[in-house]
Amino acid sequence: MTLKKDNKIIFAVVVILFLVSFYHVEILPWRIWERNYRMLFILPILVIILNKGKYSFNGLIDKRIVYSYFSLIALNCITCLYFRGQHFNVSLLGWYSFFLLLFVPVFANWRMNLKQWEKTLEILFIIILLGYILQYLFIDVEIFKLDKKREFLEVESRVRIFSDGILFLGALYSLNKFFAKSSKRLFYVILYIVSSFIIFLQGFRMLMLGFVICSVILYFRINGFSKKIIIVIISISFLFSIVQDLPIVRDKIDEIVNRNEKSNFNNDDYVRVILINHFYNNHFINKTELILGSGMTKLSVDETKTELGKTLSQYAKDLSKLAAYYHLYAVDAGLIGLSWEAGIPFTIVYIVLLLSVLFKKVEKEYYYLGMFELMGIIVGITHAFCYWHNNIIYHSIVLVMVAYAHYSYITNKKLVDK
Repeated sequence: MTLKKDNKIIFAVVVILFLVSFYHVEILPWRIWERNYRMLFILPILVIILNKGKYSFNGLIDKRIVYSYFSLIALNCITCLYFRGQHFNVSLLGWYSFFLLLFVPVFANWRMNLKQWEKTLEILFIIILLGYILQYLFIDVEIFKLDKKREFLEVESRVRIFSDGILFLGALYSLNKFFAKSSKRLFYVILYIVSSFIIFLQGFRMLMLGFVICSVILYFRINGFSKKIIIVIISISFLFSIVQDLPIVRDKIDEIVNRNEKSNFNNDDYVRVILINHFYNNHFINKTELILGSGMTKLSVDETKTELGKTLSQYAKDLSKLAAYYHLYAVDAGLIGLSWEAGIPFTIVYIVLLLSVLFKKVEKEYYYLGMFELMGIIVGITHAFCYWHNNIIYHSIVLVMVAYAHYSYITNKKLVDK
């Protein structure tokens, strides 16, 4: 199936939004949405019809990483069956987002070049920005499916649209284009400012810190240290002095400060302190399970009224009760929480996968790809950003793009050397 240049981009945008659950509408039976089986339907279609049956990670991801990645998933499912009695069908539901890495060869076989992929990212980014703007303007109306329940919004307006990794990827992309002196510099700086403001309004301290750190690193990677940094600091300070007195900004600053006084590791009642104590002192059966992970599963807060809850394992029900009654989620411990469920070996392999993007040599206009993955690792101390709610789809796109960018870098270098 051959698609024209513009049609490829439109098709990519529509499919990617579907894969990250942006629509989240009941156009398909609830079982497909709730059990996350949609990938099992769409992947064969994309491979057979669009890719003519071709499927390979060659030239995209190191084979050793791929083999380790999926082998450790299988090992974790076996471990969970042995220690927790959870069958493979339930374990695989918990691993669903990580199987989205299977789309790397699919995306590569769409035969889109770097410019087309960047245009796709740009459109996805603008869509998510418009979505956030609409949701903040109409805070009491559930326009989009949110990550948090409505009752939380009455206290804090921490709106999150499903799989918002594109918000941060798009912001770093815009900053990179601005620093690389794109012909549309004004357009990109506006996008960066708007997205930065939305990131601030979300109020997630670690995400903001990681985003700021990666923005600063991106600046120095492209420009090096120069006197221009003084102008940048003055400009940012001036802009902040203007907006800090706006009611929405002042309220958010006060909210963050108040939360920081209560939510820190010096407070024994801090949910993450309780979470860490529980998992390390009460959760694991033995040290083997601590190393290999207790298993991934699908949570169901209301396990009695939904069909999903009735089919879960006892292990899944125990974790669901922990989440429902005590608000303890392993994902709130970021990559450490991932190691509790997925195992330490898998977590290490996953970090290596992200770092492989950072250390690939590319031209400076593609540095944002590595910065996006670095941010995932930085915020991974307390946040599951790098594997949260189907964001692995964006990692899959980044892996394809960095493979192309690296090939372009090597090709250009050979031409220069000649």
